[in-house]
Amino acid sequence: MAKFLARFAVSFEDTSFFFYAEHLIRYEDIHGDTRNEKPHNHCYRASFRVEGPLIDGCVVDFIPTQKVFKSVLSGWNGKFILPKRLQSSKFAKSIEKDIRFIKAKNATTEEIAAVVLSEFIQRLKDEELVPKSLKRYAFTLHLEENPGCFAEVTFAKKSRYLSQR
Repeated sequence: MAKFLARFAVSFEDTSFFFYAEHLIRYEDIHGDTRNEKPHNHCYRASFRVEGPLIDGCVVDFIPTQKVFKSVLSGWNGKFILPKRLQSSKFAKSIEKDIRFIKAKNATTEEIAAVVLSEFIQRLKDEELVPKSLKRYAFTLHLEENPGCFAEVTFAKKSRYLSQR
């Protein structure tokens, strides 16, 4: 049989993969003035995909991987999400809610998805559900803020997650 490059992936979708959070986006208008959206809530729904080599016949073990993902999402539930640059602002100090500051330019769904995915990957490594190097892995997070309105982010170390079969 001819050798093919094979890419294995597992996708995880579940109605329990969600969190409620509040955010706002700070932006510059066409005149260069800084504006804030009004703070608003979303029920963020998430799903994810892991691509990588087969180890003992699977990419990752489903049950513990799902548990880690739910645990990561629970850390976002009920938070007011703001970029870290606003940490010392009058606005942040006026919020009487549990704030989650993120290392991002803004608290957009795209930026939130990237931070959630980074945290998830780190937890998978900490729990030894994936190898530390991740050279042959790719991780994708799909984060929906409203039905049909979502961001997707993929982290991969080069294109080396293809394995030869």
